[in-house]
Amino acid sequence: MKIFLFVEYLFNIAAILLILYILLGKKEPRATFSWMIALVFVPVLGVLLYIFIGRPRLRRIINIKLNRNPYILRDNKVSDRVIENKFCNMVCSITKKPPMSLDCLELLESAATTYSRLANDILCAEKYIFFQYYIIRNDETGKFFLNLLTHKLNEGVKVYILYDWVGSIGMIRSRALKEFVSKGGKAAPFLSPLSFKTFSLANFRNHRKLVVIDGNICYTGGINIGNEYLGKFSGMDEWIDCHVRFAGEAVIDMGRIFCEDWYYCTKEDLTNHLIEYRQEGCNRIYYSHVIPSGPDQKINFIYESLLSIFSKAQESITIITPYLVPDETMINVLKNISLLGIKVKIILPGKNNHPIVGAAGRSYYEELMESGIEIYETKYMLHSKIVLIDNSVVSTGTVNMDNRSMKLNFEVSLLVYSEEFAKHVNSISLNYISIAKRLDLDTIRALPKYKKIFDGLCRAFSPIL
Repeated sequence: MKIFLFVEYLFNIAAILLILYILLGKKEPRATFSWMIALVFVPVLGVLLYIFIGRPRLRRIINIKLNRNPYILRDNKVSDRVIENKFCNMVCSITKKPPMSLDCLELLESAATTYSRLANDILCAEKYIFFQYYIIRNDETGKFFLNLLTHKLNEGVKVYILYDWVGSIGMIRSRALKEFVSKGGKAAPFLSPLSFKTFSLANFRNHRKLVVIDGNICYTGGINIGNEYLGKFSGMDEWIDCHVRFAGEAVIDMGRIFCEDWYYCTKEDLTNHLIEYRQEGCNRIYYSHVIPSGPDQKINFIYESLLSIFSKAQESITIITPYLVPDETMINVLKNISLLGIKVKIILPGKNNHPIVGAAGRSYYEELMESGIEIYETKYMLHSKIVLIDNSVVSTGTVNMDNRSMKLNFEVSLLVYSEEFAKHVNSISLNYISIAKRLDLDTIRALPKYKKIFDGLCRAFSPIL
């Protein structure tokens, strides 16, 4: 009994010290309050959660590792390349990165289409493949791609697979992955909790999804590797998602992001693969920004870029996201924009694969709708991640509109400055709306009290979800 009391006493002291440490920090008020509630009322659980979830140590660790290899460091030099787009020039100022050219840009509207195109491009690879996903399932789809990548090894193609340890936990027992490695392929998990050096950083996940083939073709978007993304084609519930495929200078930027993540995990420099670049020769040329973000950054460039673009919108904003758990600043910006007469639409899944996060998102509906924002819920699981601004700028990639994506995960976003591409994306959003229901403010207000309490409770802890 004395031992338990002593341990409890130590945790209480630790909780007090952590509260003081949090108050000295720069967390937003809602996150500070959530952590203080947890530490005061459940100090043992609160201390353990903060050790595994709340510590900002990752930025220092990654900077130390990257500083050992100057070729991996991000290029944040100001460029004199300017295009006639106010949003582009704004993002240039925030990120200190020039716009990059895109060609052969395609929006792939389903996992079936994406997997088909991706498999074909892998078969045509001649030199190297960077293959990075948050989730690679140990199922038929995962095995298909691992076997395909193993086949390319036999042709002399260098193949590198990077996966998130938590998201792709099934890879631990994957025979296909072991076969891939035995044939000379290279694979690495990101931040394994089984490692003594990184187990306390398990909450920082690598949510990026990107494939770079020979420095000429790139894929990114919301689709992971697994049967569930095929939806009805794999006998599972309907799943709505999309990816983009493109060529051009932006492919090299994506390649740099992979090389940085790979170097952090393995200390192996792959930047020599980025020297060669070949234009695909398509007629349509777009300009874009490839923006990485993560807890290793002092400034979250994706978050700051979106806030700035939203604030300068003049006509409309359409947000397509599976998870809506924004911070107070983002909420206020969207509400103010709507009150100024700018049309804001948010399209979400009616059936969420993460019910707790979905409940937290519902708690925002009433205040958003009171400011005039239209909210739609699709009949099926919607996993696409798209933002459309003024029918001239499109943001796509791996970022959700939630606290985890904006503050905790490693993400990548592709901003495309093109009215032509935006027009196509707008047609996709209208398709989503056609299978969705527009929510009514009176109906939301009339929801049972117990549902509102549950949603509010999920929202209260949303900063640490």
